[in-house]
Amino acid sequence: MEHSGRRFFNFIVDKDLQLRIMAYSIIYMICFTLVILCIVFYPLINDMIFPTNIEVQYVAARNFLAIAKKIVPALIIVFTLFAIYQLIITHRICGPLVNFTNTFARIAEGNLSQKVRIRKHDYLKEECEHINEMIAGLARIIERVTDDHKNLKDNLESIVIDVSDPATKEKIEKSLEIIKADAEYVSKSLGYFRIPENNNHRKNLA
Repeated sequence: MEHSGRRFFNFIVDKDLQLRIMAYSIIYMICFTLVILCIVFYPLINDMIFPTNIEVQYVAARNFLAIAKKIVPALIIVFTLFAIYQLIITHRICGPLVNFTNTFARIAEGNLSQKVRIRKHDYLKEECEHINEMIAGLARIIERVTDDHKNLKDNLESIVIDVSDPATKEKIEKSLEIIKADAEYVSKSLGYFRIPENNNHRKNLA
């Protein structure tokens, strides 16, 4: 029983959103059912309340009870199946949404190393692909900037080495120190980002 309880609660991945959707759907289902019941029972209720004679009233009451005895269990089964269906559907929608939220939180921290992964039967697969494409695009941009930054530092260091005149070299070194400080600041900012450790992005840049 405990294992079954855990499996049931595993379907609740976003309690607030899932229960709200289920509640609204069940309320809509109740309203729809009440309209149908009113249409079905109205003639019988009319005959019971405004009978032309006692026999008509008796027949209407007997038919009302006979239909009610059959329709109440049917409604219980229908609403139970509908609630289970809503739980499954909302689970397949809210599961990816939770993954999207966690992914956006990682991106906000500069972590581009993980893609969104959803289960086989989950919905929002197309949206998942778009998010993964966005992550890959950001990773390519960050990697390109990182490579440019490295090349900048290498070039700056080579300029210092190549200058032979001491006076000129001293002036250039002061200017380069300022530029290198800016480059270090860029490096520190880029250091917040984490991208996958593979060569796919470098191939795309080539």
